[in-house]
Amino acid sequence: MEPDQSILQGAFLLVLHAHLPYARHPEHPRALEECWLFEAISETYLPLIEMLERLAAEGRRGLLALSVSPPLAAMLEDELLQKRFDDYLQRQCALLEDLLEKPDPATIDLEAPLRWHLARIQGIAARYHARGGDLLGALARLARAGVIELLRTTATHAVLPLLRHWPESLQAQLSLGAQAHQQAFGLTAPGLWLPECAYDPMLLPLLRRAGVNYCFLDAACLTSQDLGAGEAPPMAELGERVVGFFRHNGLSRLVWDAQIGYPHHAAYREFHHDLSDLLPLKRIGPYLAHAQIASPSGVKPYCVTGGSAPKAPYDPAAAQTQARADAAHFVEQLAARRGDHTQGPIAVLPFDAELFGHWWLEGIDWLEALLRAAPQAGVTSTLPAAAMGQAAPTPLHHPARAATWGRDGDNSAWLNPRNAWVYPLLDQAHIRLRAVYDAPEADSDAGQRALCHMGRCLLLAQASDWPFLLDHGAHSDYAAGRVKSYLARFHHLATQVQSGVISASELTLLEELDPIFPRLTAQMLQCCEIVGE
Repeated sequence: MEPDQSILQGAFLLVLHAHLPYARHPEHPRALEECWLFEAISETYLPLIEMLERLAAEGRRGLLALSVSPPLAAMLEDELLQKRFDDYLQRQCALLEDLLEKPDPATIDLEAPLRWHLARIQGIAARYHARGGDLLGALARLARAGVIELLRTTATHAVLPLLRHWPESLQAQLSLGAQAHQQAFGLTAPGLWLPECAYDPMLLPLLRRAGVNYCFLDAACLTSQDLGAGEAPPMAELGERVVGFFRHNGLSRLVWDAQIGYPHHAAYREFHHDLSDLLPLKRIGPYLAHAQIASPSGVKPYCVTGGSAPKAPYDPAAAQTQARADAAHFVEQLAARRGDHTQGPIAVLPFDAELFGHWWLEGIDWLEALLRAAPQAGVTSTLPAAAMGQAAPTPLHHPARAATWGRDGDNSAWLNPRNAWVYPLLDQAHIRLRAVYDAPEADSDAGQRALCHMGRCLLLAQASDWPFLLDHGAHSDYAAGRVKSYLARFHHLATQVQSGVISASELTLLEELDPIFPRLTAQMLQCCEIVGE
């Protein structure tokens, strides 16, 4: 019997993946990289939650699926980072108040957007404090109410196929990711976000063993016969009773593509022009993370504008109007798919969550306008579990092949001449970890703690963030430093375990630097059977 997909015809499945590098630096009073988290809280995570709560209050359900990586979840509930987020907002407000009271020649014409930014940041601070900074609890409540579906992901956002020779790390990434999700939200999740949508058929037995019912993939995984003349099938059986949801490339490009994507409209906020680009460091430095280092303030007063014209001051009203127009256009594209069986019955639309609000400030407003307008046009949103319950996955002519959603559909963004040096270092650490388990001191209480933290450091060094930043060229020194620092800590502890002399004070200090994964056990990174090729 052919799968009955008609019930889903014209539906869409929004999937947002929320993740940031684990950047926590208690050794510094203010760390530049911690601002990545603060910007994302104020521009993406809090506004997204508030938007979903507004729609939930109107009785709307089944809006989108969301994954929150364990590193991000750990940072969101970290008391030190919550206090530093408060300091970050206070510095932004103080900067804006200073400029409004005593304008700089470069900001004379920016009073309106600066006042708007000040009111916005003051509102964020008040609302964040009102909920006690508990963003994870808000997401759990939305999931329990059926407004969203929460997905799990791996422990530290590693590109799993690049760990294929180390099955213990693959297993730990999956099992610890599931454990961290349960700890953060009090919920289990049958769906998995594969970091970077990086799939390889050799992962299937591990996915099944980890209780994964479905994951999200790029159409690059499919052969031309399965793609046919249209888009990828939205759902397909991968094997081992695991279903793959495949991205609809045509519709997704309308949102993220650098050439045709909505965020590049002239009315939207310009992400790449910050107040720190306008003001001398002497004036703006006291309000930045480091007074002597030029870095973004987080306040961006211009709109994209057009062509080579000077940037125009940001106009929030014009940007809101454009967001509603772009949402209406997207709904038209969704509605046009109904009856077009070359497109598949459901449009799977996965994105990085930080695109909405952070990179594209009006993206949250676009999402809300989309979710409001779609039902009026006869287009419904759905959730992964609901879609699987309504229709059977499409059989594939050929097994899905290895691919990612990165450039060229492969691993090249995470493995190339700019970052290849990382992997031999990871290999050395894996080899040494296996040897350290045989050390006499490994069975002592201190040895077990040291092994746990060695595993923690190795997992953090495996994160896809570091090779990606090395490839991109932005923050490459920081990325290289993170890899080398984690592995230096790993080898320092390994030497102590193998020598039989473990420094309790040093071990405690290292644990305090990276308190992520408190339930990690030494056994989670022990050798397991080799995964079949």
